[in-house]
Amino acid sequence: MTKSGLRALLKKKRDSLSPEERKKLSREASARVVESSVWKRCRKIALYCPIKSEADPEYIKNAALREKKTLLYPKCLGNEMEFFASDGKSGFSVSRFGIPEPQGSEPETDFSDTLMIIPCLGVDEKFFRLGWGGGFYDRFFARHRPAAAIGFVFSLQIVPSVFPEAHDAALDGTASEKGLVLRG
Repeated sequence: MTKSGLRALLKKKRDSLSPEERKKLSREASARVVESSVWKRCRKIALYCPIKSEADPEYIKNAALREKKTLLYPKCLGNEMEFFASDGKSGFSVSRFGIPEPQGSEPETDFSDTLMIIPCLGVDEKFFRLGWGGGFYDRFFARHRPAAAIGFVFSLQIVPSVFPEAHDAALDGTASEKGLVLRG
């Protein structure tokens, strides 16, 4: 199977979940993250605004706000991606990719105490991520490394291999409704 074929298959599987199932499974996966030791040691939480049928980190956002953690959201600037502080509620505009992005003016530069929750079409058993193919997260990881980068998925998106290439960066873990699995 090719990467594009795997993308189509995983998108179809994810789309097959009802909105109610996606909400329930997203909340269960979120609980695994919020109960973890990596959550407890990080002061900043980098999230994303879900589109279409992606796992929704809303519960993580709400927990971060309750615990007064700093929220960061991605914004694509040309071919690069930066993260900006946000309250997670306002100040977003829709990007050229149809994704809500924050309007912050100063990108975050220190990710040493950041837990990054990352959307994926798929994640494999070696923690490689399959995204849409734009390479934004891979280029970001070449410049910055958070305390932990966790793929946030439904368990049906975990596959034996996503056919990683030399430029692909492995994640530090995967969170799904079945649990949080950390590398190493």
